Amino acid sequence: MKDIPIIKGLPQEGFTASEKNLPQTGGIYLCVVQTKDELFGIEKNVHCCYFNHNTQKFYFDRMDANITYWIPIPKIP
Repeated sequence: MKDIPIIKGLPQEGFTASEKNLPQTGGIYLCVVQTKDELFGIEKNVHCCYFNHNTQKFYFDRMDANITYWIPIPKIP
């Protein structure tokens, strides 16, 4: 998973490619969101996104966002 940005404290294992598999239930997930910016080019960041099981789509506040990976939100220690 070399495409996933390394973020301190974020587990690097366990992310699922959204093009291969979608969550089985609706809810909030941590997602790698890829956006295109005229000034900075393509950016990848991690955000909380909503997955609607009925539409089989992730929703984020930017319409042009591409959800590339997702993982269930980890339990708080």
